[in-house]
Amino acid sequence: MVKEALALVKEENLKRAVQRTGITVEKDLIKIDYNVPLRNHSGQLNIHYDTKTGATVLKAHLLGEARERWGFYRILLDILNKSALFPLSEPIRLGEQEISFGWKIRDKVQLKAALREYAAMAESTIYGSASKQVKNLVERGLARADKEQIQALGSIAKEYFFNTKVTFQKVSMNIFKSLLEQEHGFEVMLEAVLQGLENSDSEIRSRSLKLLRRALNKSVKSWYEPIVEVAMKAAGEKKSKVLGVLLHIIWDLLQKETGYEPAEKIAMNGLEDKDVKNRSLALDIFETLVDWGKYYESAEAAANKGMEDVWDVQYASLKVFESLVAKGQAYASAKRAAFQGIDHFDKWIRGKSNGLLDTLKNI
Repeated sequence: MVKEALALVKEENLKRAVQRTGITVEKDLIKIDYNVPLRNHSGQLNIHYDTKTGATVLKAHLLGEARERWGFYRILLDILNKSALFPLSEPIRLGEQEISFGWKIRDKVQLKAALREYAAMAESTIYGSASKQVKNLVERGLARADKEQIQALGSIAKEYFFNTKVTFQKVSMNIFKSLLEQEHGFEVMLEAVLQGLENSDSEIRSRSLKLLRRALNKSVKSWYEPIVEVAMKAAGEKKSKVLGVLLHIIWDLLQKETGYEPAEKIAMNGLEDKDVKNRSLALDIFETLVDWGKYYESAEAAANKGMEDVWDVQYASLKVFESLVAKGQAYASAKRAAFQGIDHFDKWIRGKSNGLLDTLKNI
């Protein structure tokens, strides 16, 4: 491994000039020391090779102002350790302007990957992009992870998801995003979402549904049915912020030609919400349901109610009536709504109302 290490620790893998400062040979240990320039700071690398056991350890040291970086790196190193991508050989040492750690190195391939991981950290000490490192780390890790390591990454994401610190929550979302992008981690993500929806904290419920929507937007058809089931469980949500995310999930499901069953109930719930955007979106959902030939009576009732609301909800209601009329439904209600809108102060509502009346005249 010593020859391999000497060949691998070079500019190509560390993306910067590196200076070997010494080689020490002891009874059962060979140590190779390097200095890694980091603009106004520096880092150190030490490779320890046990000649008796064949064990190799890469010890790393980074210097620089902490800002948020070292906290991120502690998390990053924890992820690497728990997922067994790079097991720690010793506890992380964290100071105001430095961080030190050691990785157990299995073979030449892992050593090369470890050097590039160290290079990514070193780059961040210069440019301060630590917050991006977690997402990039997981994407790099997934390229070489086995099934157990992928499962471990999902478990870490779930654990961090419920951490009270925002940093951990962001890291969790980044891990889940990277996993889902490669169609991994759906089951553990679903567990996190279901657990989150049972929480009394509306922020956690909202975050849970945002994560679910991220999975939905990946458009994996086998995921649709469980997502619909989760939406049904959340159908009675009363908090506007959470309900808004749920309504968007339903809208997305309908665009994928699924989710009809919970859509009616959730849209009715949204129509009662204090947030005008949610009420408008609820009517947009009814419009889509009508276009798919479903829930005509509920849609008519929703549109009648919407005509008593503020003008942008009224506009959404008129669109529902257009769809109903196109399906041969709700002529009388549509006519009342159109006459109500023809003298409205808003030109868009007047235009929509006149168009609806013209359609009715031709029937």
